[in-house]
Amino acid sequence: MQEIQRAVLLPIFILLFGVSHSYAQQTEAKRNPDIGYLEAMELMSHNQFEAARKGFTDYLKYNTDDNSELHVNASYYQAFVTMELFHKDAEFLMEDFVLKHPESNWKNPAILNLGNYNFNRRDYDDALYWLNRLDERDLSSIQKEEVVFKKGFSAFQLEKFDEAKAEFYKLKDKQGAYYGPTNYYYGHIAYTEGNYQTALESLDKAADDPNFAPVVPYYKAQIYHFQEKYDELIAYATPLLDVEEPVRVEEIAHLVGDAHFQKEQYALALPFLEKYAKSQYNLSSEDAYQLAYAYYRSAEYRKSIDYFATTTKAEDQQLAQIATYQMADAYVQLGEKKYAQNAFKVASQMDSDRDVTEDALFNYAKLAYELSYDPFHEAIQAFESYLNKYPSSTRKDEAYEFLLKVHLATKNYSAAIESLNKMKSMSAVDRARYQECAYNLAIADVIAKRSNEAFANFKLSKKYPEDPKLVALADYWAGDLHYRDGSYQNAIKSYQAYLANSSAYQTKYYNTAHYNIGYCAFKDGDYSTSLQAFRKYVSGSNIDEKRKNDAYLRIGDLNLVQKQYGPAVESYQKAMNLNVANGDYALFQIAEAYGYQDNYAKKIETLNKLFADHPETSLAAVAKFQLGDAYFMQNNLDKALVSFDSVIKDYPQSPYRKKALLKRGLVQYRKGDYDGAIASYKLVVADYGVDSESNEAVATLKNIYLDLGKVDDYSAWLKEIPDYDISPSEIDSLSYQAAENLVADGNCDKAIPAFEKYLKEYPNGLFVLNANYYLSECAYRKNDFDKAITGFEYVASRPTSEFSEPAIQGAATIRFNRKEYQKALLLYKQLSQVATFATNILEAEVGIMRSEYQLGAYDAAVASAERVIKDPNVSEELLTESRLLKGRIYFTNGNYAEAKPIFSQLAKKADSKEGAEAKFRLAQIAFEQSDLDEAEKQIFELAQGFASFDFWKVKGFILLADVYVSRKDYFQARATLQSVIDNVKDEKFVNEAKAKLQALNAAEQKTIAAGDTLSGPDSLDYEEDYQNLIEEK
Repeated sequence: MQEIQRAVLLPIFILLFGVSHSYAQQTEAKRNPDIGYLEAMELMSHNQFEAARKGFTDYLKYNTDDNSELHVNASYYQAFVTMELFHKDAEFLMEDFVLKHPESNWKNPAILNLGNYNFNRRDYDDALYWLNRLDERDLSSIQKEEVVFKKGFSAFQLEKFDEAKAEFYKLKDKQGAYYGPTNYYYGHIAYTEGNYQTALESLDKAADDPNFAPVVPYYKAQIYHFQEKYDELIAYATPLLDVEEPVRVEEIAHLVGDAHFQKEQYALALPFLEKYAKSQYNLSSEDAYQLAYAYYRSAEYRKSIDYFATTTKAEDQQLAQIATYQMADAYVQLGEKKYAQNAFKVASQMDSDRDVTEDALFNYAKLAYELSYDPFHEAIQAFESYLNKYPSSTRKDEAYEFLLKVHLATKNYSAAIESLNKMKSMSAVDRARYQECAYNLAIADVIAKRSNEAFANFKLSKKYPEDPKLVALADYWAGDLHYRDGSYQNAIKSYQAYLANSSAYQTKYYNTAHYNIGYCAFKDGDYSTSLQAFRKYVSGSNIDEKRKNDAYLRIGDLNLVQKQYGPAVESYQKAMNLNVANGDYALFQIAEAYGYQDNYAKKIETLNKLFADHPETSLAAVAKFQLGDAYFMQNNLDKALVSFDSVIKDYPQSPYRKKALLKRGLVQYRKGDYDGAIASYKLVVADYGVDSESNEAVATLKNIYLDLGKVDDYSAWLKEIPDYDISPSEIDSLSYQAAENLVADGNCDKAIPAFEKYLKEYPNGLFVLNANYYLSECAYRKNDFDKAITGFEYVASRPTSEFSEPAIQGAATIRFNRKEYQKALLLYKQLSQVATFATNILEAEVGIMRSEYQLGAYDAAVASAERVIKDPNVSEELLTESRLLKGRIYFTNGNYAEAKPIFSQLAKKADSKEGAEAKFRLAQIAFEQSDLDEAEKQIFELAQGFASFDFWKVKGFILLADVYVSRKDYFQARATLQSVIDNVKDEKFVNEAKAKLQALNAAEQKTIAAGDTLSGPDSLDYEEDYQNLIEEK
C-alpha cells in the first residue's frame, strides 16, 4: 500500500524538490520564508512525518494564498503525512483538501488516499464511496487492479454482492497480485447464488494462490456435498485427509463422513464422524444424532447411547423423539432393559411422530411386564391411555392382555381387579387371577395392619373360589386379624373354618392354626379348648421347635390350673427336653406342682436344681421365696429363715421382699425370737407403709406385744406410724372391695369414679396403693392417659409391691408414646429391676433400647439392642427391630463395615418395611463407597421386592438419580427425577426431586456455556481479515 501511494507522490515531489532547492539556494542569503516548505519536504522524504507535519502546518500559517501552488502542495502534504501518522484529524484534512481544491492535480491521489484509509480501517461503506469517485484514467494498471479489488471486497463486505461480483468479474481472469483473492470471493458469490460449477472453477483458480490453497479444499468439498455428489466428494476429500492438513480439516472429515452416511455406509462413515466430533466441545443435536445412528447401525450400541442421549435434548422434538426411541432399542440390544424402559417411556410421552409414540408406549409397557418393574405404575397408566387414544388399534387385544399382565407382574392387584371387572366374561384363568389378586391385596393389608380392608379383600377373594388353598388361607389370615383385634371367639371360628378345608393341609399353616386356637381360647378363659388345641399342635409334624416348646409350657400351665399335676409336670419336662428356652420357668412350675401336692421334698429338690441349672434366672426372688416356704411347710425353720433372708438381702427391689419379711417374722415368732419378729414386722411397715398386706404385720405385732405384756410399747409404736388409724373402719375395706368388684366385672366406667371416691374419702386407707393401680389400669383401657399416668407413677414411687411391675410398665409406655424419652428411660430401667415375668423383663430391655436411641445415646442403645437380641424370649419382630436399630446407628456413625451385614440380613425380609429400609441403606452405603453399580442394583431390587413401601421406594429413586449423575448419565437421571415429580404425591419428595432436576439442568447449561462450540457453517465462509494478504501483494 505504501509503495503505491508513493508512486503517486514521489515523481511530483522530485520535480518540485529540484525547483524548490534551486530557489532556496537563490534566496537563502535573503532569508526567504519559503525555506520552511523546502525543509518540510526534505523531512518528508526521510519519513520524518511528525516533523514534516509541523513544518507544513507552520508554512501554511505563513502562506495563506489558497491559489498559490506551494500552498496547495503544502495542504496536500500536510494531510498526507497526517494520514501516515494516523492522527485523528487525518481524514478531515484530506477531505477538506478535496473540497477546497477540486481542480488540483492532487485531487485523485487524495481520493485514493481516502479510499485506502477507510478500507484499512474496515469502514467499507466510506471506502467504497471514495474509491467510486476516482478517475481511473489517471491510475496505473497496478493501481487500477488494486482499486477494482478493493471496491469488490468492500461491496462484498457490505453484502452488495451484485456490485462486488461485477468488480471481481473484471479481475477474475487477470493473472496478477489479486488473481487468487478475486477468484476466491467471486467463487463465494457464485456459491451463494447456487452456481456451483462457476464456484468450483473460481475456487480452483484461487487454489493456485498459496494463501488460499489451505482453505479451498473445504469449500470445494462443501460444494460437492451441496450438489449431493457424494462419490466425487469422497474421492476428492479423502486423500486430502491422509496427506495434508487443510484448513477446517475436521469439517472436511465431517463432510466425508456424511457422504458415507448418506450412502448408508455407516461403518465407513464412523472414523470421519468421530474425527469431527472430537473437535467439537458441544456437537449440534443433528451431528450427535448422525454419529449415534452410525454407531447404532454398526452395532456399536454402547457408543451410540451417549450421542443419542445428547440428541434427546434437541429443540427439534421429532429428532429428540426418534433419538430417544433408538436409544431405548440400543439398550435392549445390550440387554439393559431397565434403562431401555426409561427411554421408551420418555419417547412415548412425545407426540411428534404418532407411530413412534405408539410403538414406544407398547414397548415400555411390555418391558414393565417382562421386568416386573414399574414402580410408579406408569406403564399401566400408559396402556390405559393407549387404549383410550387408539381404540381401533390392531394391538388392542394384545394391549388388554399386557395390561393385565403388567398389573400382576407389578403387584398392582387393585388395578388388575378393575381390569378383570371390565371384561364381559372371564375364563377360568381370569377367575383364578381375580382370586389371587384379591388375596394378595388382603395380604398387603395384613402386613400394613389395615384390618378392615384386609377383611373386605379376603371376602372378595372368595368371590371366585377357583383355588381351594387360597380360600383356606383367607380364613387363616382372617383368624390372625381377629386375634390382633382381641376378638378371640371370631378368631377361633376363622381358624376352624381354615382347618375344615381339605386343602388346608397342603399349606404351611395347618399346625400353626391349632397353636393359634390354643392361645385364643387361653386368652378367652376357655381352658379346655385351649388345652385340646395345644395338644393337637405338639402332636403335629415338622413344627417349629420354639413354638413347640411354648405350647408344652402352656399345656403344663393349663393342667396346673385344672389341678392335673402329673400331666402338668410331664408337659413341663417335655419342654425342658427340647432345650430351647424358658427351662427355668418349667422347673419353677414343676416345683409349684409338687407344692400343690404337698410334696415339699420334691419341690425343694426341683427349686435347687433351678438355681443350679439357671444361676442367672429372672425367677430367683420368687423361687427363693418358694424354697423358704417349702422349708417352712416342712417345719425346717432354720433353712426357711436362710431362704427368706436371701430374698430380703439379695433382691431389695422384688415384690417378694415384703412377703419374705412377713414370712421371716412368722418364722422368728415361732422360734420364740420375739425381738427378731418385732424387727421384721416393723421393717415391713417402715419400708412399705400400712396397706392391706402390711396390716397383717401390724396385727401380728399386736399379738406379740400382748404375749410379752408390752401393750404400752405397742401403742407408742402405733403413734409413730404416720396417719395410721388405730381402729381402721370396716367401711374402708367395704368401700374398696366394692370398687374392686367393678374392675373384676370389667365395668371400668363405674369403677373409675368408685376408686376416685375411695381415695378422696380414705387418703391414708389400707387400699390406697391398690386403688391407685386399678384406677390407672381402668383409665388406661379407656385411653385416659393423663389420669392413668398419675396412679401408675404413684405406685411406681412407692416401695415395691405386687402392683409395681404392671404400674411401671404402664407409666413407661405412656411416657414413651408421648415422646418423653428421658422419663420413659428411667421408668424402663426401674422396670428392669423389679420385673419378674420374662415378658416384662424383655419389654424393659426393649423400652430402654428405644428410649436410648431416641435420645441419641447410640453406644448405650447398641448395647441394649444386644441384650434384646440375646433374650431367649425375643420375638422375630423384636429381633428385626433391634438389628435395624443397630444398623441405623452404625450407618449414622459411618461404620459401614458393621452396618452392611446387618442390613444384608434384614433385606432378606421380603414385603416388610424393615426389609425396604435395609435395601435402601445398602444402596446408600454402596453410593457413599462409590460402588455405583451395586447402588443401582440395590435400588432396583428395592423397587421390585418392596413395591408397596412407597417411602423407601421413592427415596431409592431419588438416590438412583444421584447414581446416574455420578455416572454423567444425565438422560437417565432426568428421566428418574421426572418420574418422581410426575407420580409421587408427597410434596417433600416432589420438591426434592424438582430441586435436583433444576440443579442438573443448571449444571448442564453451565457446562455448555463454558464450552467453545465449533460446529461448522451451513454455507461457504470467507476470511474476514484479508488486509494483510492484500498489503503483501
